[in-house]
Amino acid sequence: MILNKLIPPLTDLMEECESAIFCISSASHKSSFYDCFMKHKHKLKNLVIGTHNFSTTPDFLANIRDVENTTLLLSNPNYMKKDLTFNVNLYMFFMPDHSWILINSSTGLVSSEKTRKILQMNSLFDSEDLTTDDANQIMSTFLSSLKEYITLGQDLKEQNIKKYTALFKSHHTYVNNYRLEDLTSQMLDTSKSIASKTLQTTEKIEK
Repeated sequence: MILNKLIPPLTDLMEECESAIFCISSASHKSSFYDCFMKHKHKLKNLVIGTHNFSTTPDFLANIRDVENTTLLLSNPNYMKKDLTFNVNLYMFFMPDHSWILINSSTGLVSSEKTRKILQMNSLFDSEDLTTDDANQIMSTFLSSLKEYITLGQDLKEQNIKKYTALFKSHHTYVNNYRLEDLTSQMLDTSKSIASKTLQTTEKIEK
């Protein structure tokens, strides 16, 4: 099943499920799913969270330190020694009737503002709609991938959060300064253009 939107079904499933496993590329405390996530975070059996494009906020990481079996995957190749980009978004829900539902999404739990600017593709797999062989194959692949992600990551310790926070601030300071310089450059170009047109108009009037 193809889903046009991610947050509504995530919210419903998080409230209905008995437990869940998330492997997500990024997460923000400004996500519209954040309140629901925090309310039901005790249901998480495993959580793998990446830092893709520095969209994961330090506040989010600090607020989930009490979630057991959490793995932090620093995945910014320009800053890390490992050439690793983690852009996976898998949301697995285990339901009370012993079925499971997996959502494979193109986006993580980023801020609501960013979500509106992202073209999404979300696929939902319900074990009750699959053959036994297909369901077993998907679950086997999911668990194998989860094991790999955990191996590549690190525990969500305070020192690792501090390390990422420093990188996060450095990155966004650079980006903001770059945008400011770009904006200033545009303003100067615009001013020069206005000045040039004004001069041309003045010359015509004088003639």
